[in-house]
Amino acid sequence: MGTIQDVIRKFKNFQENIENLSSKTISIIPDAKGMIDRQCPREECKSYFKINAEDWKNIAKDEEVFCPFCRNNSKAQEYLPKEQRQAAVNSIRKIIMDDWHHGVSMLQSIASIESKEEFELSVQCENCNTRKISRKN
Repeated sequence: MGTIQDVIRKFKNFQENIENLSSKTISIIPDAKGMIDRQCPREECKSYFKINAEDWKNIAKDEEVFCPFCRNNSKAQEYLPKEQRQAAVNSIRKIIMDDWHHGVSMLQSIASIESKEEFELSVQCENCNTRKISRKN
């Protein structure tokens, strides 16, 4: 067992690592067609769709994304599918526990989440030209 100074150092190091978590990234790996998974956040809809990863990065706006089914508009961050959100939370928990119990440093990327297999229906928005692939729940 260490000294009180060792424990204080461990707490300070752990606190710094926790504070730096917000700068870490979660990578979403596109499917074979370059599409990433999204899910409408509106309770009445919850439809899944895919959007081209480059379109999500270059065309979609952080402050407003539209669901191709119900036309709900919400912030981009709200469209992360439930399964991917849970995978990210589980990854963050594991990183925190590994840091605390084993002194494993928190990596630059928190997690890599793979997109599901391709869907059937491909569409391109007439207004903004984003390419999407959709399926209903």
